[in-house]
Amino acid sequence: MTISMDREQRAGIRRWLALLLSPLAWIVYFTLVYLVDETSCGLFYFRSTIGGVTAVTLILLGLTLVTLLACAFSAYLGWQIRQTVAEAAVRPDVQRTTGESRDMFIGLSAILLSVLFALLTVAIGTAVWVLPPC
Repeated sequence: MTISMDREQRAGIRRWLALLLSPLAWIVYFTLVYLVDETSCGLFYFRSTIGGVTAVTLILLGLTLVTLLACAFSAYLGWQIRQTVAEAAVRPDVQRTTGESRDMFIGLSAILLSVLFALLTVAIGTAVWVLPPC
């Protein structure tokens, strides 16, 4: 069974993904940071050091990098949405739609949300790096 989507359905999925990916990634990151940090206090094998850095700190920094990549991908999708509208506006053979201003707004919102949640991720990641677990 194959499910085919038309161009507008794919664009709608891309809009939602661009808007919601960075907040959802940050929510998961925020939850996992505190879950891993609290769990590491009771488990001794997380306290081992690798190159002078505790294992829990390395795990949390890995989570930070994954979240920053999700924010960057979300910003890229927002930029791509805006570029698609801008390129269509220049071409005379493309028919104008009423959703162009909506797409420009969604693209800009996705970029700004991605920057906001990337900054929040960096703030928490800095605390993870500087402060010792437990």
